[in-house]
Amino acid sequence: MARAADEGAGAILPRTANARRTGLSSAARGLALAVLIVSLACAAYASQALHTGVRLLDPLVGVALVLLALGLVHAVLRLASALLARLLGMLARHLPAHAVRALGALLPPLRLAGRPMTATTLGVALLMWGTPESGPLGVVHGLYYFEIPIVGAALAGLLAGAGLAWSRLAASPAQRRRVAVAALLPGLLVGGTVGAWAVLPGLGDPLVREDPAVPPTIAPLDVPDPSQPGTYRVVTASYGSGADARRPEYGADA
Repeated sequence: MARAADEGAGAILPRTANARRTGLSSAARGLALAVLIVSLACAAYASQALHTGVRLLDPLVGVALVLLALGLVHAVLRLASALLARLLGMLARHLPAHAVRALGALLPPLRLAGRPMTATTLGVALLMWGTPESGPLGVVHGLYYFEIPIVGAALAGLLAGAGLAWSRLAASPAQRRRVAVAALLPGLLVGGTVGAWAVLPGLGDPLVREDPAVPPTIAPLDVPDPSQPGTYRVVTASYGSGADARRPEYGADA
């Protein structure tokens, strides 16, 4: 009976040696792709605050900065793995075998991190939580304020990638379609829920309004009205922080 059940399960999802590896790889690709797409969209939206004067230039600058930063993360990780491999080759003749094995254990994680999809995910996490709020990296730090859509996209992409990998293990095309639909539903549910939360305005009145039924508890001050002209004549008046780099009237000329 148990053997028949195993054979029946194997007819739907055949047992393969690399099935687990295929599923993990597909899930990682789905996660990285979803994170990259949503992060670029969020960067394009956040970079509208640049106010360059050209309507399409602002989002392009934001996307370009994020891609440049992710490319640098990928290059650094690949370079680190290559240098470590070169160092191990040079030290293999001079170090004990256990020391070489201990250093060699660092190579697989570095090589995995240096792959484009893995480096993308690590880079987005670094941009969200490891960049300063001001300076040249202030624009890419804006991804921090979109962490809920990005994390939601990561979860949805992870589920979708795992579901697609699971569907490829089915025996017949009809079974593959059924398994794919059933496996993709959690990812679609998570992605749709987070997307609706990010796009829809929400419930209730977004403005904080004064309750007319509550009596005022602050006693008025017995002082002259500051909105009326006083006894002194105003010579000049200015407004601004004095440090605005794009608007002189709020910068050095304030």
